[in-house]
Amino acid sequence: MGRSAKYKTADDLLDNTVVRNDCLVWPDSACLMPSLGPASPMAKTFGTTSVIRILFTIVRYPPGGRRLVRFCSSPFCINPFHFAEAKKYRNQRKELLDPHGLLPSQESTRHLAAPPDDYLAALFPRKPEHVRFLAETAARAGLDGKGLRPADKKLPQVTTINAVYADPEKPLFKMRGRPPKSRTSDTPISGLPNDAINSLEMDDEENSGDTGNTGHAEGVQTLDANLRELTDALGPTTPHVDRSPHPLDFGRNPETNKPLTLRQILARK
Repeated sequence: MGRSAKYKTADDLLDNTVVRNDCLVWPDSACLMPSLGPASPMAKTFGTTSVIRILFTIVRYPPGGRRLVRFCSSPFCINPFHFAEAKKYRNQRKELLDPHGLLPSQESTRHLAAPPDDYLAALFPRKPEHVRFLAETAARAGLDGKGLRPADKKLPQVTTINAVYADPEKPLFKMRGRPPKSRTSDTPISGLPNDAINSLEMDDEENSGDTGNTGHAEGVQTLDANLRELTDALGPTTPHVDRSPHPLDFGRNPETNKPLTLRQILARK
């Protein structure tokens, strides 16, 4: 005689869970999600081993898609009101008179989507504690889990902007004034006599008054004349070239004007 089935109704599935913050947590196992054995009678009846999909079909309605979206933060939660269909099927249900009925795409494949309605009604939870808990969590979760915040999304941070008014007694910024430009330099000019430098400064002071454009033009002409006199007095300046012979230069060949070779130097000595 074979072993009797462990899970026959929704009450059997709910008895195997632990309540944590409105979540019905399935015991941890090696599976990635709460699952039944492939040989389980309930898995064969529903055509799936997923405990979440089986309980969702019994308590709510047969899902239209293959995927269910979880809105809580417990990875092994099987509360059917913490899950919802994909957005595509949710939008289709909004246009139906009975949002908990079958979708138009499910009418031709009703026998494949889930067992008959009378069979699902027989599997519905009967224990008062289970019915009360599901009703309370459904009210807190809202329609399709809208009352639950998704675990992978954070609430947007609200930035408060305070108005800042300028104080008339405190200026916002100050303009730094530029230093006045001087026409003459305080550093002595190298290579010029002191008398010439003094004469230039005296001419510049005489022409620095507010005499209009005429005084400025006369000052420029006087300065040019003084510069020409200094240039004539000093004469043309040529760079100094060192004409001393190199210590290793032993002379050149007068015929070719090339440096002497070692043999020519030794023969000359």
